[in-house]
Amino acid sequence: MSNMKPLIFLLLLLFTSLLGNAQANTCGDPVWSDEFNYEGAPDPSKWGYDVGGGGWGNQELQTYTNNRNNSWVADGKLFIKAIKTNGSWTSARLVTRQKGDWTYGRIEIRAKIPAGRGIWSAIWMLPTDFSYGNWPNSGEIDIMEHVGYDVNRIYGTIHTEAFNHTLGTQKGSNTMEPTAYTEFHDYAVEWDAENISIFVDEKRYFTFQNLHKTSAEWPFDKRFHLLLNIAIGGSWGGAQGLDGTITEAVMEIEHVKVYNLAPQQPVIIGPEFVQPNEEVSFECQQVSNASFLWDFPEDVQIIDGQNTNLINVIWGETSGPVKVKLQTPCDTLDANPLNVKLTTELTPLTVQNFTGENTAWKVNETATNTVTLEKVGNDNLRVNFSVQTPTNNPSIEYIFDETQNLSQNSCLVINLKTEKGSAPSNLRIDLIDQNGKSETNNLFKLEPLNDSGNYAEYKHIFGTGTTSGFDIEHIKSIRIYFNYGMFGTSGTGYFEFQPIQLKNKITSTNYLTVFPLQCWPNPATQLLTLDRNYNKVIIFNNQGQQMYEGSGNSIDVSRFQNGIYLISATGERGIYQTKFIKLN
Repeated sequence: MSNMKPLIFLLLLLFTSLLGNAQANTCGDPVWSDEFNYEGAPDPSKWGYDVGGGGWGNQELQTYTNNRNNSWVADGKLFIKAIKTNGSWTSARLVTRQKGDWTYGRIEIRAKIPAGRGIWSAIWMLPTDFSYGNWPNSGEIDIMEHVGYDVNRIYGTIHTEAFNHTLGTQKGSNTMEPTAYTEFHDYAVEWDAENISIFVDEKRYFTFQNLHKTSAEWPFDKRFHLLLNIAIGGSWGGAQGLDGTITEAVMEIEHVKVYNLAPQQPVIIGPEFVQPNEEVSFECQQVSNASFLWDFPEDVQIIDGQNTNLINVIWGETSGPVKVKLQTPCDTLDANPLNVKLTTELTPLTVQNFTGENTAWKVNETATNTVTLEKVGNDNLRVNFSVQTPTNNPSIEYIFDETQNLSQNSCLVINLKTEKGSAPSNLRIDLIDQNGKSETNNLFKLEPLNDSGNYAEYKHIFGTGTTSGFDIEHIKSIRIYFNYGMFGTSGTGYFEFQPIQLKNKITSTNYLTVFPLQCWPNPATQLLTLDRNYNKVIIFNNQGQQMYEGSGNSIDVSRFQNGIYLISATGERGIYQTKFIKLN
């Protein structure tokens, strides 16, 4: 029950007129109900209490109690009563938390609510587990709110992290109901994985849709419970003051019923690619009082979760469909199968260098640098370069016809050759996503290059870095830099390569993954310190000659000539590389 300003909702009146009537979407018996066919205290197996004062986050005046003078059952009804005694207000706030908790369904409350300026009545829902954090992050569903100074109007509202009254972005509407405080009406919500609709009697006057973004917009995939209460005053209920002549206010409830909704077509959520013998989970949307019969290929071992909406399995050694049959008292539905493939069966993507005699690569032109491309053999590409300004970052680029999802085929394999005296001073391959970003925390540097004049294979797995925003699922191009940046050198040379392949990261073994290495000081004069102890450390000069081999994290470079050097070290995860400058 949150603070809302009525003026916000006046703008929504036109919208409510466009919403049609809807019948209760129920089937079979209610899955939970209380029809108050007993006397005394509310059934303790179904109802608990929130007790205490302190304003409840809205500057409210009442103290909630579990006393019989504030809540009781008689004559087939539940009574909630706010009472003013010696200038102080007490009331009741009944909750079904841990006694009635639901994910999806129709929750219907037949009630008559009190009038009076300063009286704030509510029938609403809160998350039981607050899985996404404190209010409003985990959501709130206001089925019915009524403030006494606006006596003929009923409000229905949704609050989330993105949509709430503290930001002025809450979502809701209202409807006129002049007999709300003189007659009983059915206040209901129908809630599934796609929509939350709010009703008075059979009139739907507001629907909130799942935008399929994040929990900030839709935290309503977790269980919620029901609250019934009368508040006094508060930031919204008391916005026009409190009638000093009022000493009591009573809400009467004839029944509370919770129904299954007739389920929509089930959807299976889970991985589309798995490794042999990998432990994985599959999930279907939760529906109250439903059973789930899962079906897998024969060699899949079920760990737990059969008959529930979440199942854990150990996948076998064949690809195949995941199926689930959802059965409720209403209906039996089959989900569309989710076809799961073994990563070992993924087809590599080959990047052809030529279409006929026309190259598929383009030169990224830079001033004072000259690059030409020529065909060698059937489909090999030779890159001839004359670089005068390395800091202009000379490069060539292959642009896909449409963006490629490389989340599985993320191992790039290139067979490349060059020769001593003509080799690039440095070379790097990037994947560029649809936003123009590359994975800067996981660079594929081909250093040192094999300059024997023979083809050498280089491999690298992309998508393992932590570069913010890099989208491995939408790759638009491959870019190759050479003699680039502050560590590049001017010069003339060539390199050539066969068609690049993008393969499955699991089945591509013996790949080269290069991680960043930190060293200081840089430039160095005498002693160079590495960021950790390494099993093996090799240093090459700018001509590819090996200048040092050792281990540890401290290297004496005082006898090195001035210049740029490459450090290549072997550590726990693979190869670590960086460059440093030696100065006297």
